[in-house]
Amino acid sequence: MAQIKKKRFDLVLLDAIMPYLDGYEVTAQVRQNQKLSFMPIVLMTDCDSPSLVYRLDCGADDFICKPIKRKYLLAKIRALLRLKSAIDERDRPSRARLRDRIYEGADTITNDITIRFHQPL
Repeated sequence: MAQIKKKRFDLVLLDAIMPYLDGYEVTAQVRQNQKLSFMPIVLMTDCDSPSLVYRLDCGADDFICKPIKRKYLLAKIRALLRLKSAIDERDRPSRARLRDRIYEGADTITNDITIRFHQPL
């Protein structure tokens, strides 16, 4: 989880069963963290268990059954990266507008401070 918070990954591939924190818990924590932008998560899991719905309900975007077939995994990764790219492109103008509004707000505050500084008390 610390690596996910520290770096900006385009996609996360998690084993559902890991020591300390399993892939489901990591997925849930990523989804609760509003500072992390959309990041596709794929869980690698044993598909013999009956909890297929839980894998997606915990926040994963997809899952892949073990043993993993390379061709199938790469196809899933490409599809999710296309989706992420489309979402990032869609959100780019709104992020730019937000950045512009922040800069405009900073200029307004700076001008107001400057005016008040030059006015006698």
